[in-house]
Amino acid sequence: MNFSIPLVLLLCILATAAEALGTRLTIRESSSGCKAGWKKYQNHCYAFFDQNVNWFQGQMYCNELGGTLVNIENFEENAWIATQFTQNSIWIDATDIGNEGVWRSFSTCQPTLNNWSAGNPNNWRGSQNCATINYGGPGMWDDDNCFKNRPFICESLGNA
Repeated sequence: MNFSIPLVLLLCILATAAEALGTRLTIRESSSGCKAGWKKYQNHCYAFFDQNVNWFQGQMYCNELGGTLVNIENFEENAWIATQFTQNSIWIDATDIGNEGVWRSFSTCQPTLNNWSAGNPNNWRGSQNCATINYGGPGMWDDDNCFKNRPFICESLGNA
């Protein structure tokens, strides 16, 4: 079954996501070149947010901060993220919305690295189209329902 969200519905979800997240953060730059409270790895900055939001809301919130949900590009980055952000089932940038089984970065539209946990991705009940990290073990990925509320990680360039 091919699952896709009508564009109008997606735009509505994205347009209202910021309101659902509540208060805005005041962000200053630190000496690392990242915003205060963000962690630097290679040339990128990362921040964990423990607000439980759906995948679309996480994308919008990260966008408002000048980034995206974390786009994991290699196994070294995946391992670093798993050691820095240890909570289970955290939203990341990967999705197969629109083309079941073809996982891409939402922010770049490029195929994603993947580190699926055993038996995943499984598209359980035909409704799992967004990826999380730290499911079934540190750094392991799971496909999940995009409308579940979960914490998330944002990523931006080091000077953003």
